[in-house]
Amino acid sequence: MAIGRKARATGFEPPGALAVRAATLAVNGYQEGGRGDAHNLGAGPLLPEERALIAPLLGD
Repeated sequence: MAIGRKARATGFEPPGALAVRAATLAVNGYQEGGRGDAHNLGAGPLLPEERALIAPLLGD
Protein backbone atom coordinates (compact mmCIF):
# COMPACT_ATOMS: atom_id res chain seq x y z
CA MET A 1 0.00 0.00 0.00
CA ALA A 2 1.32 3.43 -0.92
CA ILE A 3 0.72 5.02 2.47
CA GLY A 4 3.65 3.16 3.99
CA ARG A 5 6.04 3.83 1.17
CA LYS A 6 5.27 7.33 -0.06
CA ALA A 7 3.77 9.28 2.83
CA ARG A 8 6.46 10.73 5.03
CA ALA A 9 6.10 12.87 8.11
CA THR A 10 7.97 16.13 7.80
CA GLY A 11 7.80 17.14 11.44
CA PHE A 12 5.54 20.10 10.73
CA GLU A 13 2.23 18.22 10.90
CA PRO A 14 -0.14 18.98 13.76
CA PRO A 15 -0.09 16.30 16.48
CA GLY A 16 -3.62 15.13 15.66
CA ALA A 17 -2.69 14.42 12.06
CA LEU A 18 0.32 12.40 13.18
CA ALA A 19 -1.89 10.38 15.55
CA VAL A 20 -4.19 9.51 12.66
CA ARG A 21 -1.19 8.65 10.47
CA ALA A 22 0.25 6.38 13.17
CA ALA A 23 -3.03 4.52 13.56
CA THR A 24 -3.45 4.23 9.79
CA LEU A 25 0.03 2.81 9.34
CA ALA A 26 -0.56 0.25 12.08
CA VAL A 27 -3.88 -1.05 10.74
CA ASN A 28 -2.37 -1.36 7.27
CA GLY A 29 0.43 -3.65 8.38
CA TYR A 30 3.13 -1.09 9.14
CA GLN A 31 3.24 -1.67 12.91
CA GLU A 32 6.79 -0.42 13.39
CA GLY A 33 6.12 2.81 11.53
CA GLY A 34 2.91 3.37 13.45
CA ARG A 35 4.62 2.74 16.78
CA GLY A 36 7.47 5.04 15.82
CA ASP A 37 5.11 7.86 14.92
CA ALA A 38 3.10 7.32 18.11
CA HIS A 39 6.25 7.46 20.26
CA ASN A 40 7.44 10.59 18.43
CA LEU A 41 4.25 12.36 19.50
CA GLY A 42 5.23 12.02 23.14
CA ALA A 43 2.95 13.96 25.41
CA GLY A 44 1.86 16.38 22.72
CA PRO A 45 -1.46 18.17 22.98
CA LEU A 46 -3.85 15.53 21.64
CA LEU A 47 -7.61 15.32 21.87
CA PRO A 48 -8.89 12.34 23.86
CA GLU A 49 -10.02 10.57 20.68
CA GLU A 50 -6.62 11.12 19.06
CA ARG A 51 -4.86 9.73 22.13
CA ALA A 52 -7.21 6.71 22.00
CA LEU A 53 -6.08 6.04 18.42
CA ILE A 54 -2.44 5.67 19.41
CA ALA A 55 -2.89 4.14 22.89
CA PRO A 56 -2.55 0.55 21.57
CA LEU A 57 0.70 1.54 19.84
CA LEU A 58 2.23 2.88 23.05
CA GLY A 59 1.44 -0.18 25.15
CA ASP A 60 4.59 -2.17 24.42
